[in-house]
Amino acid sequence: MSGAASHVWIIDFVMLEGMNRFLSLCALSLVGVLVLSGCSAKSDTSSSSSPGGTQAGSTSTTSGGTGTSSDGSTTSDEPFVLASLDQVLSVDVSFDDPETGDNIDIFGFAPIFKMSSDSEKQFGASLNGGTVSLISMEITASDYITLPITADRFLLTCGDNVGVAPQTTPFAADMETVGLPPFPDEGVQASEIVDYWIAYLMPGNPDPTGCSVTYTRPATDDFPEGFTNTVQLN
Repeated sequence: MSGAASHVWIIDFVMLEGMNRFLSLCALSLVGVLVLSGCSAKSDTSSSSSPGGTQAGSTSTTSGGTGTSSDGSTTSDEPFVLASLDQVLSVDVSFDDPETGDNIDIFGFAPIFKMSSDSEKQFGASLNGGTVSLISMEITASDYITLPITADRFLLTCGDNVGVAPQTTPFAADMETVGLPPFPDEGVQASEIVDYWIAYLMPGNPDPTGCSVTYTRPATDDFPEGFTNTVQLN
């Protein structure tokens, strides 16, 4: 073999060897990519599913019904309902206590006061399908009284609900929600001029009609005659 032919054969051999190595490297690279892709797909599948069909690390929730809080108590997602007042009937009747000089002006009467959902839970059963009624008044106490004018002097009568005593304090928060100042437990003192609302429970009476309020001041040593007056409300 001549020198030129030998030289050509050596070049061809080297080029062939290089090509074989290049193809081998390509094949190895392709296998590696396929293996890595398979591992990645398996990992994604296992991490994206968990028993029950929810994603791992997340919590599924539902609306409505009840649940259990962390302390073991039962919770409810029922919406909170605020108190509301739809109608106030105008009364506008004023009278004076002839002995003490106190003036009382009955402004209005709300036969139906819609309680908040919290109050409904507390008093709904005792109301037996009835409602809460409110009376609005302005009181001008004289300078001479020695006892405060208290809410229990005002008794409400509506049908079978006769001489119902006030229960304002339990509904004070509901009343304040709709801008109604509740009659205070301590009453009205001498020389005060105030506007207040009084609340009454009307069991078994969903729509009170034919209602009247009776004001009674008991007799005392200072004012021995006492005083009573009744005002028709609706």
